[in-house]
Amino acid sequence: MAYEGWRYSTPSYSYVRVPTAEELGGDFSGTVSPELVGTVNANRTAIIPSAIYNPFAESGKNSAVRFFCDGSGAPMPLLYPSAAFGAAGHGLQAPGGSRCNKIPSGLIDSKLAQVISAYTATEYKNCAFTPNLTFAADNCLDTRSSVNNADNFDFRIDHHFNGKNTIFGRAYMMWDTNNGIVAGTTSITPSPYHTWNIGGAWDHIFNPTRRATPTTETGSDRCVRSATPCANLPVCSSAVCE
Repeated sequence: MAYEGWRYSTPSYSYVRVPTAEELGGDFSGTVSPELVGTVNANRTAIIPSAIYNPFAESGKNSAVRFFCDGSGAPMPLLYPSAAFGAAGHGLQAPGGSRCNKIPSGLIDSKLAQVISAYTATEYKNCAFTPNLTFAADNCLDTRSSVNNADNFDFRIDHHFNGKNTIFGRAYMMWDTNNGIVAGTTSITPSPYHTWNIGGAWDHIFNPTRRATPTTETGSDRCVRSATPCANLPVCSSAVCE
């Protein structure tokens, strides 16, 4: 019997943009995002946020109406706060104020914000931020490791009964699991692969001019890839992709 295996991991060092608590609350006024204001952007790229518009205040084709804030920087209140979604006046702000990049809390779906927060906030707290010299808008350097583990087994048996009868058997099995990450989230991309092959033969000599060698062999490749179509996996020669 023989065994070969490995345990391998490497930090991903993936830059990604993760929504901040301020953004999940509707505040998109920060320069890229609040924690990046100043040293990173002022010294390098001076990226400013794109203007956001109130879709409920549009009056026709090519209409574009900004959100408005009062003198303290808070979003102007909704003109009809009890108006249901789709009803006349829903989403309209009270008149006055100045243009800003803050969405009134009444237009934030709190349940959806909670889902996004649950998916990203935990990892966002663990993000090691180092300025990305290529694209400063990223606010997270995800250093979680991608992991690849494998276990390979080879089994072999040979037996000589007598001058006329011998047998042999072979078996090979491999388990390989690769777990990548979805940068900036709590998700991973598991990609297990399993293959095995078993074969054997019995060799019998009837007389000096006649012999029989019945053989058998069976095997299987099985791969499960969460994000890659099976057609792109040449390693899976007879794969079952789920």
